[in-house]
Amino acid sequence: MAAACAPLIAFGQSRPPVEQIAQHIENMRASKADVQRLAAHEALKTTWRRWLEEVSPEEALNFDSGELGHLLGVVDGGEKAEKIKVVSWNVELIDRTHRYGGFIMTIEGWTELSQDERLDLGDALDAQRRYKPEDWPGAIYYDVVVKNDNRKPVYLLLGWQGGNGTTTRKVVETLDVNRGRVRFGTPHLEVQGRLVKRHHLVFSDAVSVALRHEPEANRIVMDHLSPPSPELQGMHAYYGPDFTYDALVWHKGKWHLEEGVDVADPNLTQPWNDPNPRKRRRSSRNGSSGQR
Repeated sequence: MAAACAPLIAFGQSRPPVEQIAQHIENMRASKADVQRLAAHEALKTTWRRWLEEVSPEEALNFDSGELGHLLGVVDGGEKAEKIKVVSWNVELIDRTHRYGGFIMTIEGWTELSQDERLDLGDALDAQRRYKPEDWPGAIYYDVVVKNDNRKPVYLLLGWQGGNGTTTRKVVETLDVNRGRVRFGTPHLEVQGRLVKRHHLVFSDAVSVALRHEPEANRIVMDHLSPPSPELQGMHAYYGPDFTYDALVWHKGKWHLEEGVDVADPNLTQPWNDPNPRKRRRSSRNGSSGQR
């Protein structure tokens, strides 16, 4: 018997078709075969694309994320001509690898993010490479922070990247938007005295790791990661929080990594929808939420 189709929703409206989007995401998560998951993934792209083609840039930028925030990543930042909105999602395949999709909206229009599936896990960790929307390595973004360097906006995305079943990653990703043209990777991050275009946290798939914006302190705070014993150094499948903290601090047009910072809330707890369903189940049993 053929699967029931999602109800048709009228396009040309300022609110995205939430019911259709929710159905595609349910199909991605519930399907038993990769071919069905990827078909739902492509259908979700088409639904967003059709809606964006019908609405104005202002409508795309300013729709109320509401229910969508529980289904996929929807974040925005900046004001007026500098405002952006980012929609992103993942689909996990049988082998525990991931496919991603997304769109970035600006006052100039919208850009589709297309994952370069030729990139392996190591390629996607390249801290110096710039990416175009068509060769994007993929992520689910859950926050965007906007600063200005000589009146030019500097966008910083905080995101989650699935690994391979043994590791998971979080990423701090720089973004440039120039007259609607999007590029990932600008030299506004300084890590250990070196300018980089992104910063990754790579850790065991069994743990949760915090990475969040603290606007009142003008910084991005994160768990410091380490292995449980020296002989496991470099084996990220064993890495986890060691109860110390690092931070990216905005200073003179750049984000500078500072290690061993004091954190007022050592738990760094903030509920969110971890894309990893196994972690959601573990967190529920443990009476705690995943961490950003």
